Amino acid sequence: MKNGNCDCNAFAALSLALGEASAASAHVTLPSMVHNNADVRAASHEAKDDFTNMFNAALSDRELYNALLETNSGIKSAEDARFQFNILRIMSRNGCSLESKSDQSTAQTKRRLIEETCTSFCAAINEHDGMLLFTDDELDGIGDVGRFPIDEKTGKRSLGLKAPDTLPVLKFAKNANTRRQVLEAVSKKCQGENTPRFLQVLKLRDECAKLLGYDSHAHYMCQTKMVGTPEKAEEFILELVDAYDPIRKRQLELLLDMKKKDTDQSDTYLEPWDIMYYTRMYKAECAGVDEAALKQYFPLEHVKSTILAIYEELLGLKFQRVFNAEVWHEDVECYAVQSLASDGIETFGHFYLDIFPRKGKYSHQCVYPLSPSYNAGNERILPACVNIGNLTPSREGSPSLLLFREVETFFHEVNELTLSLTEISFIHCLILHHFHFIC
Repeated sequence: MKNGNCDCNAFAALSLALGEASAASAHVTLPSMVHNNADVRAASHEAKDDFTNMFNAALSDRELYNALLETNSGIKSAEDARFQFNILRIMSRNGCSLESKSDQSTAQTKRRLIEETCTSFCAAINEHDGMLLFTDDELDGIGDVGRFPIDEKTGKRSLGLKAPDTLPVLKFAKNANTRRQVLEAVSKKCQGENTPRFLQVLKLRDECAKLLGYDSHAHYMCQTKMVGTPEKAEEFILELVDAYDPIRKRQLELLLDMKKKDTDQSDTYLEPWDIMYYTRMYKAECAGVDEAALKQYFPLEHVKSTILAIYEELLGLKFQRVFNAEVWHEDVECYAVQSLASDGIETFGHFYLDIFPRKGKYSHQCVYPLSPSYNAGNERILPACVNIGNLTPSREGSPSLLLFREVETFFHEVNELTLSLTEISFIHCLILHHFHFIC
């Protein structure tokens, strides 16, 4: 490769190397999102940056790029053509199309800074362990306040800032000041340390895009999207805003009327922490949809088995629980994705469910690739991915009862799991790993 001697198997060799590297990367990057030990999470964050820098270096190598260009000809299958096109486009967008070695080096340096800053940004949020303390009276309306542990020093209830704790407060707490404190705490989480990081990434992205010849980072990102340009994206969004604005105003007026009746104040107005509360109240009083009562119909185990069954029927597959699988936490479940063919069972891949919050764990919802799908000689490497979530866990023997919004979230995440396993290739997995927290 370094001497420009690249035969017709160059792309195949690169495909295998990237597949193996992408599979290996999950072993060292996943702990940053799910491990119980803070030191392990920190080491994994560093390793994630190292892997990303390695991918950046490999996919920014001008000599490799030129060698691949020389072999990008001849008859090939549609799959091979797509792979070659994607690889060359990624390398070009990484800076290989730049003539100046100085510019190439600058682009790589800035990309490294972007990745490291994004890693620090996400780590700060995941490691944040701030709590809010409230009396039972301040939590009136929530119903099952026993789910929140007692703080020994104050005797108050202790609430974390992840969705299973904050969502019930914002929807059900009658005390507006309680809702305000929760929303403000969530909105300002890590604001001090992360605001400079956010601004730095904006600056670096803009500089990288312009170095590569784009007008802005938005132009760089839209180039590979269906929309094509940021101007078209903005036009589309503004069309939606204009179309929805009359409906939005009517709905806000309805919520304001509910607040006026609820508070017996005619001169009041809607605050940001009122929206979810009065939306829930409107659904209950005007549409007959009581979210508090609905929870009893959505125990987690029932929701999980039913949603998985829906996708089994939809896709003609079987999701078989693997009880002896090696997992990273006792809460994690592993499933084999199998065919329903009459001539025998074939396993297509695996997915994992890690759906309960833990200290230091990734604080939102995502589907994270664990292994790409690719051929290593005569061996087929099966794809695997995990849903990392934060749904309401069971507490002190009581079952987990999900809010309808959590049911919707889980339904969406299972959809992402199945899409990942049915469509994922190693290049897709590589892109997900490479740009997981960048784009």
